[in-house]
Amino acid sequence: MISLFSKFVLCLILITATYSQTDLYNLVDHDSFITKEISMRRLEDGISVMKSAPIESFSSLKSSFHLHPNILALENSIWILELFGRGDEDYHLKLNVDEKFQEKLKIIRSLIGSGRSENSKGNFKLAISYFDAVLQLCPFHPEALFLKGSSFERLGKVDIAAVLCKRSLQFNPIYTKSMLNLASFNHKYGQIEDSILLYEEGVELYELFANLQPERYVLHDDFVKMSANLALAYFQQGNLMQAITEIESLSKSLVHGLQMLSHNENYELGSNDINQGKFIRDSLTMLRGNEVIIKRSVCMWERWEENYVRIKDDSLIFIESQSVYFGPLLPFDTLLFHVSLPERLIIAKATAQYHQYAVQSYQLQSSEIAVELENLQPLCVYLKIGLISYDFNDHPTTRLIEGIFRIITDYRSRYNDNEIGECPWYKSAKIFVFSYGKHDNSKYRIALESLADKFYDIITFSHEEAASLIFNSDLDALLEMQLHTLGNRLEITALKPCPLVINYLVYPGTSGATFVDYLFADRIVVPVEQVLHYSESLIYVAPTYQISYYDDHNDYIGSGILSSSVDFSCETKYCHISIHALIEKKRQLRR
Repeated sequence: MISLFSKFVLCLILITATYSQTDLYNLVDHDSFITKEISMRRLEDGISVMKSAPIESFSSLKSSFHLHPNILALENSIWILELFGRGDEDYHLKLNVDEKFQEKLKIIRSLIGSGRSENSKGNFKLAISYFDAVLQLCPFHPEALFLKGSSFERLGKVDIAAVLCKRSLQFNPIYTKSMLNLASFNHKYGQIEDSILLYEEGVELYELFANLQPERYVLHDDFVKMSANLALAYFQQGNLMQAITEIESLSKSLVHGLQMLSHNENYELGSNDINQGKFIRDSLTMLRGNEVIIKRSVCMWERWEENYVRIKDDSLIFIESQSVYFGPLLPFDTLLFHVSLPERLIIAKATAQYHQYAVQSYQLQSSEIAVELENLQPLCVYLKIGLISYDFNDHPTTRLIEGIFRIITDYRSRYNDNEIGECPWYKSAKIFVFSYGKHDNSKYRIALESLADKFYDIITFSHEEAASLIFNSDLDALLEMQLHTLGNRLEITALKPCPLVINYLVYPGTSGATFVDYLFADRIVVPVEQVLHYSESLIYVAPTYQISYYDDHNDYIGSGILSSSVDFSCETKYCHISIHALIEKKRQLRR
């Protein structure tokens, strides 16, 4: 619910704010033209040297503000102080300004606070309206631009979020929160080299601020995250020793931060938004998680077991206290380490809840436009199956599933079945593909686009838009082919856009998700005695759940791999299934 005060503020802004305020410095109107011009030059000078000479920048910004009070000079000055760990020293900047400016500043801070609050509740669209109100008052407010971008990111609109982060950095080149988000977007969506450049730029900025400090400088929280992410990006790029060096350097800085806090209760890490000690301890835990993964890959076993046990215990303690969880030990990591099945399920459940929480306020939008398919026979009962993944490009996922499409296409071309009443399975199965990964123009991506009955590129869709598209496709089953692996957008599946969601191929562990109904597996990957530790029911495919594409793949049809018997009652947590059986079941339900 929006408070009465917040409603009043929004109404006030809609009445008083206009979009004619295109002049960067036309924020108050009581100073002379010459004074404004001088203030403008000081502001430009201050912004231009923020990266290279923050102390000189602060002096110019402060001068600009005193000559002609303006929001951008004030906010950028405050940010420089915050990066120096002196965020409480900004009050003197606000002195000697008129009541009108003070009231405007108060309204802006109130709106930002309300937007942050709505973001924390998952009401991202409402949060965006608050940040838009701020940008009507001050179109160049770096924090409002960043926060609006963060809201769009949580909605799944990463393209818009990236644009807003870049715009934020135009007006505050050292706004580290925007730097971090922009680097993270590149990192998450596979642009590792670009993300490394941005992370390195952030780490260099930290070193600049650290060298200007009279005493040992402790990392700001954004720098901690950039340094930790940089180590992970180095690892993914194959620069393992660089990754380990970055982790060890950051660990020393964090330990120093804890020592400073223990000797001085008033010492601040550099952000008013966090509990200092808790943040450092949580960062160390996350860092140890990355370190364990990286060192294991290069067989560096010194103290490995000790660190592994520590991060596993820390993860389980954190989940016990908060339930919604994302790291340091993620579900995919639990498949690589000695984690018991009950513990693996706990971590998977908490991680799934993290994705579900992000879309708890969304609603799927129905559409009157039906999805049209070509060459439908009126007497056929069609089985519409959806596949969703980040990896529909030159990736093992696409290479493996190409066999499914080739089999169906081959059978469709070889047989012209005119039987009345029923259709063969290869004509009844219609496959829809939903891709939110990059289009790499590889032959695998191009082949998949041509082989699918419907192919949708949803990389720019929000979570809600993507889920609504799937919902309106009226699928019988959706195969989730990413789950707890890199690049996933489980928020889409968490909206349950299809009555039957099946975890298939990529992640053979338990999802821990209430929105995933089944897991395709086999008796080797999941022995029958382990099914109680899976949140979903299991569909066993013999001899293996993993379809591979061979030149002689047609022989596998005759071997019985796709014609197993089925027991849909599934009173136990597993059953056998086949395409034939699914179609037959759908016929029964329609009758």
